[in-house]
Amino acid sequence: MKNGALAKIDSKNYIKLLAKDSSQPKPLLKIDGGSGIQIVSANNITIQGLELFGNAMDITGEMASINRERLTGRAFNGDFYECGFEDESTCTTVTDCEWNSSLAACLGSNYNYYSGVCLRVNLSSDLTI
Repeated sequence: MKNGALAKIDSKNYIKLLAKDSSQPKPLLKIDGGSGIQIVSANNITIQGLELFGNAMDITGEMASINRERLTGRAFNGDFYECGFEDESTCTTVTDCEWNSSLAACLGSNYNYYSGVCLRVNLSSDLTI
């Protein structure tokens, strides 16, 4: 799952994301990518009356464990697992594997499904959420 952001507010000011009718149930924005709403270098941003819902509660312990093995290239008992068998010359030829130079290891590619953020704010001020 590599879905992008639902909305990006970049270098903008005085933006409002509001529910149309506050007497109705809040609109539900389901997010399963890297981040649902990204706010970067923006000021005076208001987000009100919306419900952001990520996938964290849908991830089971078994799913998280399998993802850990895939990412690290190691099974829980310490044995190599999938990407962990590869060296620098073969790593990128394997689906969903990438070479990590700082660790000198072949690791599984990160899936945003497991590390996504519903709301990401960087270098911004005067926010009402």
